[in-house]
Amino acid sequence: MSGSSKVEMQQEVVFLCGPPFSGKELYYAQHFSQTHQRIRPQELFQADPFLGLRAVTLKVANLLNKGHSVVIDDGNSNKKTRKSYFNILKNKVPYCTYRAINFHTPTTDGLLICQLAREWEMAYQFECICRNVPFQDTAKDVEHWCEKTALDTPDEEEGFNEIIQVEVQLICDTPFKFVVPALFLQWESLFQDKEEGRSHLHNAAIAAINKWSHSNSFGRIIVLRLNEKQQCGKCACVDEMKEVVKELATKGSVPVFFVHVCAFPWNFERPPNPGLFAWLQRLHTIDLSHRATFFVWSHDSYHNAAMAAGIKCIKASKLFKSPEMINSVLCGLTSQLPLYVKNARLIWSGSLHRLAACVPLFHRVASFHDSTNARDVMVTNNQFYHGVYFKDLETFQSYNSRYQEVAIPTEPASKDLFKKKSCQVPSEQDTCTKEGTPLNIDINTYKLEAAKISPDKQSVDKTMVQPSSKLSTPDFYTLSVN
Repeated sequence: MSGSSKVEMQQEVVFLCGPPFSGKELYYAQHFSQTHQRIRPQELFQADPFLGLRAVTLKVANLLNKGHSVVIDDGNSNKKTRKSYFNILKNKVPYCTYRAINFHTPTTDGLLICQLAREWEMAYQFECICRNVPFQDTAKDVEHWCEKTALDTPDEEEGFNEIIQVEVQLICDTPFKFVVPALFLQWESLFQDKEEGRSHLHNAAIAAINKWSHSNSFGRIIVLRLNEKQQCGKCACVDEMKEVVKELATKGSVPVFFVHVCAFPWNFERPPNPGLFAWLQRLHTIDLSHRATFFVWSHDSYHNAAMAAGIKCIKASKLFKSPEMINSVLCGLTSQLPLYVKNARLIWSGSLHRLAACVPLFHRVASFHDSTNARDVMVTNNQFYHGVYFKDLETFQSYNSRYQEVAIPTEPASKDLFKKKSCQVPSEQDTCTKEGTPLNIDINTYKLEAAKISPDKQSVDKTMVQPSSKLSTPDFYTLSVN
């Protein structure tokens, strides 16, 4: 009997509090995955839009009564919502203890960190759909969080036994480091005469691309066409882009990738915001600060987006007058990566048997080429197209092998990845710790600084009160091989 009581006293409920993509997923994996059951209210609400807060809380209580500790993985930004949890749980499971893990976003760049982390997660999901794993749309998560006008930081008076503050930092879960140089090319910059239907490639553009690829044989050449006004689907603009990319690839020595955006799923990807470049950085393991990474531009908004990502830029009209400068003058320039990107931590939290390094879409090319003899592969969801064109399969295989030779595996994630400080709540004078160093702090004056960004209008706080009636289903990607 006493042994059972001892087990019960060790049970706890942990509230993960913070915006989407702030590191809660990784924190749970490192600190609680072996000891706690996880409840994700948003997933429950999406599965059953008529589910309420009480039903979710009773699921938590049921797990506690079965002897499990529980992590509630959500924004948990509203004090009234947390109070509702407490009111039911303290009645149903009186022996339980409570802990809050508050993910604190810096006031200057905390929102940007979460937005960039979201782009990196979307790049990972693109890799998954290229392996036939369903796509999960999270485009609205961060924006909804930012729309909220107030943030209720966890407080000891609510009933928490401990409050831990975790400093949000930019962390990328990736099997390989960002080492690849890239030449980004704005679609509109490639043509000699824009008044003639953009049908003729600029000869100097081809010369500059070939000079660059000769010096960067494993680097990425990526053509970007961003036009929200076009309603694409299977429209002529996609076919036109493929024909141009085909010409670039057949006149060069390396595959050429292309991105065509018809509609931006969220604002951070729309120029002059840098979201699209962050997505490509993770997908292609691009080193944005590499001496050979550039963006060739002709429109100011795209130029500003590349600059915001820290990419060196050169105007097309200037480069095409002297294509040889691509490997001489330009490589002497210094990139201006934002500090939070420069200090980003690249780690690997997956299994020790990670997949072999390969360029994006390589597995698609290998699996379809034998039966179709195709020289291009494209993945699309009718708003966004990403594809590659290559001379022949041997060229693409050789290109992939060169990347494998330079790919560098990231280090496994460690438990000291997060900077945090904790404070035991019950006593009047308690000992707080930060990175292992004890600090004597009067608990009555200890307050966690609230993040200066706004949470999600459709967060658990409102969904718990009223059933959700607007749950959208994301489009799934389809493959096109020609």
